[in-house]
Amino acid sequence: MTGVTLLLAVPVSVFTAIFLSEFAPSRVAKVMRPMVELLVGIPSVVYGIFGLFVLENIFQDRIDPFLSGTLGFIPFFHDPSPNSGTGVLLASTILAVMILPTIIALSEDAMHAVPNEYKEASFALGATHWETIRRVVVPTASGGILAATILGMMRAMGETMAIVMLLGNSQHIPSSVLDTGYAMTSKILNDIGYYCAMDEPRSALFGIAAVLFAMEILFVAAARKIGGNYEQM
Repeated sequence: MTGVTLLLAVPVSVFTAIFLSEFAPSRVAKVMRPMVELLVGIPSVVYGIFGLFVLENIFQDRIDPFLSGTLGFIPFFHDPSPNSGTGVLLASTILAVMILPTIIALSEDAMHAVPNEYKEASFALGATHWETIRRVVVPTASGGILAATILGMMRAMGETMAIVMLLGNSQHIPSSVLDTGYAMTSKILNDIGYYCAMDEPRSALFGIAAVLFAMEILFVAAARKIGGNYEQM
């Protein structure tokens, strides 16, 4: 699910950051940046309600049947539960919206940090603006963009409430992007109230939390390493 979220969020985030840093007039950028940052302040349960009561019907009636009907011969797009709109794709779509501000803001900062001399040298060699962005700005800022992606991925991995509402809570490994599933965070939230007084189930839930914590530490270390290498460039 995290991989699907990144596939949806990263291209939109990077192109939005390119637009804000290289193309957008100052007045447009002043309007768009607060709108993007506003997404951070929306509670995850509101995202979950929006996905459950607005997007679920759209996915159930249109998007899921279209993907399953046109690409269903590929197991990744087969819909095992055609009467339900919840699943990996719906949850990933909401998560992608939730991590957009993180990736956009940090990617834009990374692009702004590219020295103007690099761009001027590219223009002096006859490159167009887009060629300069594609061959100079983005490669130079790639470390910051990758660090932003890792931080966005961590945000998606730690999300709980929206996932509980949208993933389906089916205790099996999803067989396709349209299938339901059960996230580790959902397991903790759903079961902690029932098994808090029982030693073995409680220990199992704390074990799941420990695994998530260890994964987050590894990704934080990777982001700091990549960010440190980027700052030294």
